[in-house]
Amino acid sequence: ADANDATSTMDRVEFYLNDVLQATVSGPGPTYQWVLENYFGGLQITIKATAFDKAGNFASESIINPNPVNEGAQQQSSQILKKVVKQIPS
Repeated sequence: ADANDATSTMDRVEFYLNDVLQATVSGPGPTYQWVLENYFGGLQITIKATAFDKAGNFASESIINPNPVNEGAQQQSSQILKKVVKQIPS
């Protein structure tokens, strides 16, 4: 996921699988990555990224039932999450 905030700067992005927190990636960004291992498609899943800035504002994007980019290969959430958190609302 890519996230940026020019005003207060970025703090972290949380990655969720079916509304269960899987990873928190901290830092100024703009690129945040979480690896979803062993997903080959065919399951009903939702992947969500929620980005937080240092002021406490946040924005989320989700993808429902993604198609794997490469069948049988390890999938990165940055590839599966085609939607991008671009700007945290002020």
